Amino acid sequence: MRTKGIRRLPVVNDEGGLEGILAIDDVLELLSEELSLLAKAAIRGQEQEIKLRP
Repeated sequence: MRTKGIRRLPVVNDEGGLEGILAIDDVLELLSEELSLLAKAAIRGQEQEIKLRP
């Protein structure tokens, strides 16, 4: 997609009918949200480990 400059892909059903369009912006937004949640979970885990140290 990057090398061809494609930013949107059609999503089709088994019969070839259009179900929707997947935009790279939507994928990037979802990935950034998921990465943010993972980072927050990692920080919480580190904080809990620090509290448990003798």
